[in-house]
Amino acid sequence: MQPVFTGLDRSCFTFKLFSVALLFLWGSAVHAIAADFTPSVGLADLPKPGARIPRFGDGVQWTHPPAPRLTVLQGNTHPPVLEIVYPWTIHPDVTIEAMWIPADRPPSVSPERIRPPQFGPTHLHGKLQMAFQRQLDEAWTLDLKKDVHIKNRTYRVRTFRNTQGRPSLVVDQIVRVTATEPYACSSYCYPEQWSRNARTLWLDLNHPLFSGKGTLLVWFLRKDAVLWRASVPVEME
Repeated sequence: MQPVFTGLDRSCFTFKLFSVALLFLWGSAVHAIAADFTPSVGLADLPKPGARIPRFGDGVQWTHPPAPRLTVLQGNTHPPVLEIVYPWTIHPDVTIEAMWIPADRPPSVSPERIRPPQFGPTHLHGKLQMAFQRQLDEAWTLDLKKDVHIKNRTYRVRTFRNTQGRPSLVVDQIVRVTATEPYACSSYCYPEQWSRNARTLWLDLNHPLFSGKGTLLVWFLRKDAVLWRASVPVEME
């Protein structure tokens, strides 16, 4: 008696043949892909146990935030301006301090050993900060200079409209690196008044005190921590 194949039997048989063929093709493709990705290296080329595995970007020095760029801008109608290109807004409680070292009076100690006076972190709080804010409010119409005496030291507080037309405040003082080596120093306690944008500051320099040929020592502080320091050789016009 001859077997009778129904339509359903033929469909199942065809499906099984198709499945076997598909599995064969898939296995061949996987083998080919594996062959393409097999590294052509010997055991001697593999990293030794515990060795550092190279990472993406090796050979490139990454800095975050980027290194600051400082330039002294000078013109005939404005005081010299210290331009600082640096993302200053990423830090809270910022103070910038600049000291003028005349070329004919170099300090007896290395500039790297000179510490900033840290006027803002030390004194700018409480009643003094409130007094500074009131003085800033008057700077829209008046240029003011006041001497402030704190712990047997005298500071000259200047409020004025800066090169960008904003009320601004600078604290000037004489810092003695040694007992016989006084240098002029300015503290900029409110950086938002000097900002061109989130990455650039323009600081008006005290031209009567900062004049001639010399070097600017600049410190960038977050509270009482020095985040970076820089020196800028320049000849003031």
